[in-house]
Parts: sequence; C-alpha cells; structure tokens
Amino acid sequence: MATREGEDELILSLDEILKTLGDDLVTRGVTSAEALAKMDRLDLSVLLLDTYVKYPLPSRDYAFFPYNYCVLPRLFDGMLGGAVSDVVKTVLSPVCA
Repeated sequence: MATREGEDELILSLDEILKTLGDDLVTRGVTSAEALAKMDRLDLSVLLLDTYVKYPLPSRDYAFFPYNYCVLPRLFDGMLGGAVSDVVKTVLSPVCA
C-alpha cells in the first residue's frame, strides 16, 4: 500500500481494491474463490454492480432526483452541430458536475 507524500491516508491500488471486493463477494456467498480467480475483469465488474447496486430505483415519491438527467447531453450530442447538447449542458450545470 502506498501513501501520498506527507499524508497518513492510504492509497490502494486497483488490484488491492478488487481483491477486497472479491473477498467480500466470497464471504457473502455470491461466488467461490475458485470462480473468482478464473473471472475476467468485465465479468467481475458486472458481478460487483449486480451485488452492490440494487434496482429498481426508489419511486418518484421518495427520490428527490429519481433519474440521471446528467446523461441527457449525450443523447443530444451532434444535433444541430452540438448546439442542443450545449444548451442541455448549460441548463443542467447547477446539478451535474
């Protein structure tokens, strides 16, 4: 594990993070250690999403911002030479980083 110069906080490598998450998947009984060792990173990423990101999203009655509106500029990308996308980005800029 590495630390930043002059700081005490640890900086984990991607391999260390994936090992920690993989160990948790095995502990939870989601997969076996053998299956995990054979799994490529794409399959692991899908398994991590399926395990840790639960859908359906909260209903609109309970969620303040129930949809990811920040992807809208991508839907309009290229329309009218990118002008539509630029307008949408500007409108969403207060809530989208």
